[in-house]
Amino acid sequence: MINDLCLLYTLFSTDLLREDQKNENTVKQLFAHMEQRGERWLYVYDNIQDYDTLRGLLPPGHLIVTTRQSQGWGEFKVLHTDALPFRELDDPAVEVLLETAERDSDREGARALAAALGGSPLALVIVGSLLRRHRDRSFDYYTTALDEVLVEEDAYPEYLQSLKASVQLSYDDISDDPQIQTDAQMVADLFAWLAPEGLEAGLITDPPSDPSWGQFKGDIPEPLQDLAQAPSRVLKSVEALEDRSLIRRVGSSFAMHRMTAAALRAMQSERLLNEAAAALLAAVYPGGDGYQNPGFSGNWPLCRRLTPHVRALWASGNAPVNAAMEYLLNQAGIFLGKIGDNSGEIDLKRASLDLKSARLPENDRDIAVGHANLGLALQRAGDLEAAELECRRAVELGVQYHAGTIDLADWRDLLGGLLLVKGRAGEPDALTESLREYQRSAAILRRHVPRLSDARAQVLNNLGTVRDELGQLPAALRLGEYSLNIWREVLPEGDARRGYALLNVGAMALKAGAADRAEPLLEEALALWQAVYLEAPKHPEIVNVAGWLISTYLTRARAGEDAQARKVKAMQLCDEFGFDYDQRVEHAKRYPYAP
Repeated sequence: MINDLCLLYTLFSTDLLREDQKNENTVKQLFAHMEQRGERWLYVYDNIQDYDTLRGLLPPGHLIVTTRQSQGWGEFKVLHTDALPFRELDDPAVEVLLETAERDSDREGARALAAALGGSPLALVIVGSLLRRHRDRSFDYYTTALDEVLVEEDAYPEYLQSLKASVQLSYDDISDDPQIQTDAQMVADLFAWLAPEGLEAGLITDPPSDPSWGQFKGDIPEPLQDLAQAPSRVLKSVEALEDRSLIRRVGSSFAMHRMTAAALRAMQSERLLNEAAAALLAAVYPGGDGYQNPGFSGNWPLCRRLTPHVRALWASGNAPVNAAMEYLLNQAGIFLGKIGDNSGEIDLKRASLDLKSARLPENDRDIAVGHANLGLALQRAGDLEAAELECRRAVELGVQYHAGTIDLADWRDLLGGLLLVKGRAGEPDALTESLREYQRSAAILRRHVPRLSDARAQVLNNLGTVRDELGQLPAALRLGEYSLNIWREVLPEGDARRGYALLNVGAMALKAGAADRAEPLLEEALALWQAVYLEAPKHPEIVNVAGWLISTYLTRARAGEDAQARKVKAMQLCDEFGFDYDQRVEHAKRYPYAP
């Protein structure tokens, strides 16, 4: 919403907004400017999912919001637009049908067909496309054909019944070529389980070339496997579906109306393709370690394309209960957490845990993993009480079924981190328990993991952090430097995990009175995270390290070390990340420093 509204800026200026300027405050300034111009503006916010999307973005002037949330929102007046009028020969439903069919005669026949379709705009377009293709068929032909496929369903209003019937007619008559007809039906059945927008041939043709294809293809019917390995057939199928108005082109991809998708899903009985949809997505969704993980920013464009399809499949209410779906929910949850969508991350990780619990026994490792993942997501969202319940459950299951394993070390480490957060929030007993959990984790790792390893560095870093909170700064700084030295040896240049150690050691050095040692570490951390989170320039990790670096600059400036240049650097970072300069000056005064 904010990005789209910021396009209005181009109406008043030839300059382009920087990415960091595209925010709610800029939109409000634009609205104020437009209101001052004395013009009458009509804004249309199309296909809004919930009121929170609009919060803080209500414009001056007139606003129309289209949504499927029919109950309405507060002060908005609700206008239902389910069907078009069709009583008179020149009513809108008749005009839409004639225009789509590319005909200008037999208005009475068109009116009768529009009535049979209940005035449903989508049904009119779908059947109109059939009429355009079959010039020898009349409006009466399809009025009669509807009677043969229309099924009375009391649960649906008349226009929805006719819409389902029109989709059935089009589905049964996609092409005269038997191969295209069969292929296009498979593509339509598959697309019906995915998100309404962002549909593309690559969703079907890319998975066979991915290394994970062999792992997931067992859930895909053989005819669809064959189709996925024939890109030209898929492209012909997509073209045929567009020609029949079952999908429409939107930019470089396609969209399927939600009601069309619902009708197609309802028509699938013995040939459900929900498992195939999950398998195709799972074969290409980033997973694994390091640069294969959805947490790596290089994978975010692909994750951004695939995640709406994962969420749509789960929201269908008939998602498959299998390993592919579980994998998708977990990986998409990781991605959403990395880009700062905490509510989305929690939703998907809770769904993943629900799916694990439905499939697996309590002693399965993945059950504990699911509780741990959900706990971490809840912690990031600030719900510490709920997070603690999940983390403790992971540790309980680990002690009961996985004693002495590296997994249990990880879950104790996670619980230690949560207790550290609670300790920082004013619960001193939590700090003592946090230290104990970290020590237990370290004891397990010493038995299983080499000294020069990422895992050993992480737990040493964590021990240093909690000792810092307990006021044991010299010990904390030694542990932090030890972990940083290990990370420099075992992690490649540019790995985001280095950033945590750089930040921790830099912050500890600043508090210990060594701002000169802190500055290069914090500068390195800022540069690293800006490279990692290139698509999220205001990511919380970046903002956090920027705050520490500002205080470091101001601490050294206070001591007279190239004071003017460091003050300028601090001001620039304050402007870039929204800090109050005077407040940061006061904040920096708490840190001792003697050059």
